[in-house]
Amino acid sequence: MENKRDNSYVGRRDFMSLIKSNREVVKVSKKSIEDMILDGAKQKLHKINIISALNNKEQIFNTVFNWCFKENKKILYIINADIEEVKILGLINESFINCIEGENDIAYTGKVNVCTHSRALFLKGKFDLIIYDEINSRPRYSNESIKKLMNYICNNYGTMISYSMESIFHNELILYNLRKDKQVPIAEPRIMITRVNIEEEIPMSVYEYLEWSINTNKKVIIYAPDDEKTDNIYKYLSNIDHKLTKNIFKDITGEGNKKELSKFLLAEYGILVTNDFNENYYGVHPLNVMIFFADNDNFNYKDLVYMSSKINRRSVADREEVIFLCNSETEHMDRCKNILRELNKRAWEEGVLKL
Repeated sequence: MENKRDNSYVGRRDFMSLIKSNREVVKVSKKSIEDMILDGAKQKLHKINIISALNNKEQIFNTVFNWCFKENKKILYIINADIEEVKILGLINESFINCIEGENDIAYTGKVNVCTHSRALFLKGKFDLIIYDEINSRPRYSNESIKKLMNYICNNYGTMISYSMESIFHNELILYNLRKDKQVPIAEPRIMITRVNIEEEIPMSVYEYLEWSINTNKKVIIYAPDDEKTDNIYKYLSNIDHKLTKNIFKDITGEGNKKELSKFLLAEYGILVTNDFNENYYGVHPLNVMIFFADNDNFNYKDLVYMSSKINRRSVADREEVIFLCNSETEHMDRCKNILRELNKRAWEEGVLKL
C-alpha cells in the first residue's frame, strides 16, 4: 500500500523553478547533479528519476549521503549485485556501509544500508532516503515492482530516487547523469528479420556478418534465451567451424565450468554462445553482440538493453554493433531501441558526444 503524503509544503514550490511542465530539469541550471539531488532531498521532494546509460560508475550521491549522516536520516541503497562488491558507493568510506544480508542484520543511521530487492522485501523499518540502482547491475524487476517496494519502505516525507535507464516514476522530476567518460554514441541495435529456423541453420547474412567480425579481429557474443537453444546454436556453428573459425565457445548458465569462457576471453578473436546474462564482459574489446531469438518471450526490454550495453565503444571507428536476430519485431525490441536512442539524443543535445 502506498504511503499517503501531503504535497502542499512550501519547499516543493521553491524547487519547481528547476522543473519544466513535464517536470524535467531545466537545462539552464548550472548546478551539478549532486547538488540538484541534495536540493531535492532537502526540499523533501518525494520522488526523483535519474536516467543514465548502464554501467555508469560516476559517484553522484556522496553529497546527499553526507547531508543525511548529519541529519541522522536512514539511508537504503538497493542494488541487485553481489553485496560484497559494492564499488558503486565510490568515495564513501567502507566504515559507512552496512550490508543487509541476513535475517538479523539491522539498519541504522550513520550508514549507507545496502541490500538487494529480494532482501528489501523483508525489511520492517522505514527509510528517509531510498536509492534504487538499476544502472550498475542487471535490471531484474518491473517498474511496478520497484515502485511498490520503494513506497512500502519509505517514510511519508522521505525521498525515493530511481537510478535507471528510464523514468520509473511518472510525472515526477527527471535528472540525467550522462556518462562523461564515453564521448561516442551508445550502440543502437540493428534488427535482422529472417524466416530461417535459427536452431537448425543461420541466414547467409548472419554467416557473412560473423565472417566479417572474425576477419576484423572482433569477438562476438551470441546470446540465446535458454540452454537448449544455446546448445543447438553452438553445435551448428561448430559443424561449420572449418569455414568460420575454430575459436567457438559455449557458456551455459549454472554449469559452473567456466573454462570455455576463459578461453574466449583469452583468445584474440572468437565466438561465444551463451545464455548467461550476468557476466559483464566490459573488458572485451572490440566486441559485437548478437541476440538470437530476440523476439523470444524470455527477453524483456530491460534484458535487451542490458545485453546491448555490453558494447563498450571507445571510438566511432570501432564500429562495434548489436544485432537482434528474430522472426518478427516486438514491442520489447522497440522499447529497447527507443531507450538507447533517447540516451544518445540527450547526450548529443548536452554536448557530451564528440564525433
